[in-house]
Amino acid sequence: AKTVIVILFFSTQLLIFYRGYAFNHRRELPQPPEIAAAIKATTSPEDVILFYGWDWNALIPYYAQRRSLMVPSGRDYDLAALEDILSRLPPRKIRGMIIRTSVIPASPEFIANRSERFGLSSVPVATSPDGDLYLSSDLAGEAVDKLNKQTFNQVKINTHHREMTEPVILKEADPYDLDLPFLNPRPSHAQSQFGLKPAVVEGVNVLLTHPRTHLFFPITQNNTKVRILVGISRDAFNANDPSATDGITVELAIIPAGGVRRVVMSRDLNPRKKERDRGIQEITLDKFDPIVGELEIYLSPGLLGNLSNDWAFISEVTIK
Repeated sequence: AKTVIVILFFSTQLLIFYRGYAFNHRRELPQPPEIAAAIKATTSPEDVILFYGWDWNALIPYYAQRRSLMVPSGRDYDLAALEDILSRLPPRKIRGMIIRTSVIPASPEFIANRSERFGLSSVPVATSPDGDLYLSSDLAGEAVDKLNKQTFNQVKINTHHREMTEPVILKEADPYDLDLPFLNPRPSHAQSQFGLKPAVVEGVNVLLTHPRTHLFFPITQNNTKVRILVGISRDAFNANDPSATDGITVELAIIPAGGVRRVVMSRDLNPRKKERDRGIQEITLDKFDPIVGELEIYLSPGLLGNLSNDWAFISEVTIK
């Protein structure tokens, strides 16, 4: 009887093991996220990496063998809490940031805020399904060279990073080019890296330009609404062209007379990937605090900073 009991006991244990833990031994483990290798190759062991969109999951820090600061879900925009945590840590510097854009749709403002606070590059050095990698400005240039020497399947190296970090020279627009009936009121002045000019796109009169472009319109206390029609030229996003645009960002900002610039709206357009972004797009601002100053329309490259074929146009600006 004792022998039977012993056999039953061990048989039961084997059955439980087979149905449970044995699965973990048999299954093929997933490969480490490639972005971890990119972090390890471009930072030092003493560096700290800030993570957004990974909650408490330390998979990437483990494989990158780097110290990390994980921002939990729901606290992504709580910069005060982050500052409080940093004040309690040893004086190690944050040298990189991962943003998992599939989880947290970080706006250009969000990225610019964190980049400026921690001295990081304003555009990612590398992107991947597991997150976009931003590095300290003094590491970014050399990092691109290091990553180009490695082979990745899912990590895309931002080869346009250098052109985004080089000094930008903006040219003042010719006032004659701004005297257009569909710009109401007429811009007080404009600046553009590659110029702007009146043109006809698909039978519509437009102001053709290329990021980076700033248009400034006078506003008074009576102005509280804005309507803009903007788009990207169809030839710029041919899906079969490797140099096709990766999109632009349209940003509206209010600048009070003698005050500080404040972004009130931002929208990304990427017609190559999103069919709804093709053609003329309407951007409206139904209400903003009445002030005396300027409304700025800023067209910038997409989040990757690729300036290639970012030919955009504005077919209407109405301020009421």
